[in-house]
Amino acid sequence: MKCSKVQDSILKFQSNVQAEVTKQQEDMTKLVTQIDDPATRKNLFIATQDTVADLMKGIPEYLVTKRRVLETANRLMHLMRRRFEVVQAFTGEAATVPMVYVRNATQLQAMIDDIVAKRFFDERQINIDVAQIVVPANSGFARKLALDENVEFEVSPFASTEALMKANGYFALWAPNKFRERKNLTLIDVFAGTDYQCTGAQWNRFALQHRGSGLVFKPLTKGSSEVRADISVGPERVALQTFFNQADSGDEINRIIRYWVQDRYQARKFPRAPGPSNDTSLILPYLGAPLIGSYRLSLQPSDCPFDGAVFTLYFIFASAP
Repeated sequence: MKCSKVQDSILKFQSNVQAEVTKQQEDMTKLVTQIDDPATRKNLFIATQDTVADLMKGIPEYLVTKRRVLETANRLMHLMRRRFEVVQAFTGEAATVPMVYVRNATQLQAMIDDIVAKRFFDERQINIDVAQIVVPANSGFARKLALDENVEFEVSPFASTEALMKANGYFALWAPNKFRERKNLTLIDVFAGTDYQCTGAQWNRFALQHRGSGLVFKPLTKGSSEVRADISVGPERVALQTFFNQADSGDEINRIIRYWVQDRYQARKFPRAPGPSNDTSLILPYLGAPLIGSYRLSLQPSDCPFDGAVFTLYFIFASAP
């Protein structure tokens, strides 16, 4: 009895397999007959598993490489957008560059067309000026720097007069003739000069750091004469620099200032290459930082004590009209 059941099961299985094979043969025959039709033939491809495997070689590696290229392209696109947004903010306009992740060539071309057609032909002028703030030798600022080789200070409207700066030991600085009623005060560059008693070759390098955060006064509404204080939070910015010796570097300092204030910069052409002598590559590490904010100046190893030195800080900045 058992043998009979097993035999029936085997026969049934063989019958099912035969039926499936017959169906597959009929489907393949039907497919092959379609090759005679040119319109259908171009959309058909018949291959073995080995052929498909050969054709797919390298596809995973290609996809990984493509993903990495896309990530790099999007990082560069983000940096480009951020730099243009900074320049756009000089004119008082809010950033309007769309923030999207580019995934293919079509999206990339659309993004480029949008930026070029609508933004990179911005003819508006950027208002650039320079403020010089002199820090006396007997100030708390100068004494702290001479003793500890570093000093923290801020640019703040709360020190709006020379008397208030003196009362605060020049740890709070302001240039009332330059910063008064200015909107969108934004840094482009900062450098320093000094009058010191050292003679001969000296190591006079220093690091100037912007802490990243600060205040920006903007119109309450577009076209309004009333302003509001916006808190700006960003990354810290630092650069190694060399003190200009006020005794013999006056001409170079004036050339740097003229580079920024004598040319009228349009938003689409900012800045003009090559850069000034203190930054010919136009790295501009402080670009876009709020002028009103906190700073730290640190001396590098030096054989000059800077005791009794007078410091002059030069702030290159942009403001909205």
